[in-house]
Amino acid sequence: MKNLKCYEEFVYAKRIKDIKTSPITNDGDEMQKIQEGGAYGHLSHPFEKNDLTFGDMKEICNLTINGLFTTDNMVAEKTDGQNLMVCWKDGRLVASRNKSHLKNKGENALSKEEIADFLGKGKPEALKQAWIDALTDLENALSHCDQGELEKMFRGGERFMSLEVICPEAEQTIPYGSSMIVFHGWKEYDINGEEISEDKVSAKTIAKLIGDANQSQQKRFLIRGPQEYDVKPFENHEERYKNYIDRINEIMSRNSAYTDETNLDDFVMSETKDFLLKEIPELNDVEWGEVTLDNVAANVSGIDRSIDIRKIKKFLKPYPGVGDKVANFQQNKKFRNDILRPIISLFMDLGLDTCRNIRKFLATNPEEAARKLRKKYLDAINRIKEEGTDVGIAYMEEQLGHLTDPSALENLLPTEGITFLYKGKLYKLTGYFQVLNNICGYFKYKK
Repeated sequence: MKNLKCYEEFVYAKRIKDIKTSPITNDGDEMQKIQEGGAYGHLSHPFEKNDLTFGDMKEICNLTINGLFTTDNMVAEKTDGQNLMVCWKDGRLVASRNKSHLKNKGENALSKEEIADFLGKGKPEALKQAWIDALTDLENALSHCDQGELEKMFRGGERFMSLEVICPEAEQTIPYGSSMIVFHGWKEYDINGEEISEDKVSAKTIAKLIGDANQSQQKRFLIRGPQEYDVKPFENHEERYKNYIDRINEIMSRNSAYTDETNLDDFVMSETKDFLLKEIPELNDVEWGEVTLDNVAANVSGIDRSIDIRKIKKFLKPYPGVGDKVANFQQNKKFRNDILRPIISLFMDLGLDTCRNIRKFLATNPEEAARKLRKKYLDAINRIKEEGTDVGIAYMEEQLGHLTDPSALENLLPTEGITFLYKGKLYKLTGYFQVLNNICGYFKYKK
């Protein structure tokens, strides 16, 4: 493939500092892709959590497919809007986009006018106005609520509420067809802006507070809590559960040492060592010492770079060309993507099946939203093909390579997926949305 280096740089540029995150994730521009961003942080797919074990994977399949989620799992629709952290402080609305805005109880948090200017800078006037309208509506709603209850919730700037702004002017990939502010829950921070705790239930609490004050429907925006789900067992759930477990067991069969306690880091380390020994046979003849094969695999995979590539190359100097080969694989992350591909595909399929099992969506007109989604996807595919660059075609093929059923993208559901709590951590299952989102955003973000 021509321009492979350019392609790899493009696909993985946003992950250079932490390649342990998903190779398929495409962050994009700060303004246009701020969901899960800014002060709130990134929400992980299961395959992005390095301590997730094969046993955990099986249990997530069990909970999802057999309809065993409880209220403790807090299953809700994953919203495809623009994220913001807000606080009610001294009788007014303030907002945060980074840690500096969270320090000292939001001492430097931005007013609604300042955050609207910040988010709308260099963008169309309609988009800036949408932010002003959203923040104005929210401030008005909160001003009519019980101020004592708001003080208990926000603690004078110690807590900030995560929310999603959804409207046509700020549309990401999902065309919801209406303007909404959807609460996610608060996070509590210390004086340095470091997170102390999180409470997802508070999303429903503040939505109810606003509803009790008859302020949910504002001039433009509907203000609400998350769209929660009671996930039912899949159709033919016993057979489908077995199929997923069989897929996990097949992955585990690669190495007799893999057990239900093996986590993703362990898996990637083992597979990376096998990969390196196969691709660089000379490594089989190395007399290891202060640098070990584990050190090399940990560095190349991004799991642990405490022993850097310079030290590795110096150690391998007696073996001509070996150090350079190792360094090349460190720069080219595609092999790691290939290692994780069956696990990524498994959770994409699980997410797709879960979304198909959902009957109610945030989209005002689900059928119309699905039609618009399909058009977005097909238009993006055709544009990439028409452009005809090696980089574009390679990127498209890489994205579609994660799918076991590419045709599913032509029969889309108007949702990004679901979020759920598992062992105290929040995860997302998004089906094929990530691939759809990346392909549709190719021309927006390729710069």
